[in-house]
Amino acid sequence: MPNTHTPFHAPLPRTPDGHSVHARKWPKKEEPDKVKESHLRTDVRHFVDLSYHLTGFERADLFGTGSAEEYLSALVHRVGADNALRLYKRVVDPKLGKDPQESARFPDHEKEADLYAMAAAVTTMWYLGSWTALDPQHYALVVKGHKGTPPLPPNETFVVSPNAYLNGLVWQLTGGHALGGKPTGWATWAERPPKVHRNRAERRKEWAPGTGGTDGGGSK
Repeated sequence: MPNTHTPFHAPLPRTPDGHSVHARKWPKKEEPDKVKESHLRTDVRHFVDLSYHLTGFERADLFGTGSAEEYLSALVHRVGADNALRLYKRVVDPKLGKDPQESARFPDHEKEADLYAMAAAVTTMWYLGSWTALDPQHYALVVKGHKGTPPLPPNETFVVSPNAYLNGLVWQLTGGHALGGKPTGWATWAERPPKVHRNRAERRKEWAPGTGGTDGGGSK
């Protein structure tokens, strides 16, 4: 858990009429090629689509953390809605097909350095619950690509929220528990650790109907 001297609580995204996007009745979701900044800001489903490809977790898992709105707000606040949209368009590209190799969706670290840095920051945020400061050279490219207002805030590392730390994907991936936040209970150290599903394919196989597991409800 990174140390930070500047506590940050990401404001939840709001609809134009001031209501939280979490409480709104969802309209029909825009197709990826038609998504604009306003859609990305107010419909967290687009951000979850982006994160689905970056993290390797199902959409249901991501929504289940309770942190999707906070992470969306943090991304837009740190890099701007214009840069966030560029990242979305690059990763959620219909031309890449329905389920290609996920590596093809991750921006190239040399040719697309700013997009690569933002994608890495979003992925890390989901796993650790923290926004990680970008490499200074990459951050300079992000600032250069930001054409909107207001100016971008300082390039800092911070914990998004207590809930984000407690529900980071790292705990699901490793079968661990957030220190000081989610104790396992008395004498649980004597029990065999649960099986850890290290990739999406393993989780889908375990959760498939008729296998004895539970249906994860994720998108296929």
